[in-house]
Amino acid sequence: MDVDGTPLAAVAWCAERPPDVVALLTEPGAVSPASSGIATPSPIWTSALLVHRSYAVPREATSPTTVPLVDFPRQSATDPDAAFRMYAAAEDNSFTSVPVYFRLGELAVLKPGSVIITAWNNGDQVQQSITLEELARRVHDLGECAP
Repeated sequence: MDVDGTPLAAVAWCAERPPDVVALLTEPGAVSPASSGIATPSPIWTSALLVHRSYAVPREATSPTTVPLVDFPRQSATDPDAAFRMYAAAEDNSFTSVPVYFRLGELAVLKPGSVIITAWNNGDQVQQSITLEELARRVHDLGECAP
């Protein structure tokens, strides 16, 4: 979140140019636990509220950068278990970032200056919260870019 409360996408890349867009999608397979303990679809997945938005990455951006997620669906998605997938991509499909999966409730507890990433731990994908500076270090210094 920026100082005005606008959600931001943190993007880092290894290509010679920035990605063209950040894509935000709902995860329709996600479920929220009901009070009965039986999993039920989250109300955000109704067809009227399905989200698939693209946010332009500035052409002059350097890695890492942040992209404001204007009109992020927080107002229409009050379920803390509402799940999203976000990734950055080149419009010519020459490269794409590792997707990040998150729930609205996870954003509420994210510390200012931190970002959520998808990382590998013993062969499994796990979610981690790191600083934007750590994201840049991982991409550039630790060679987390795939050839």
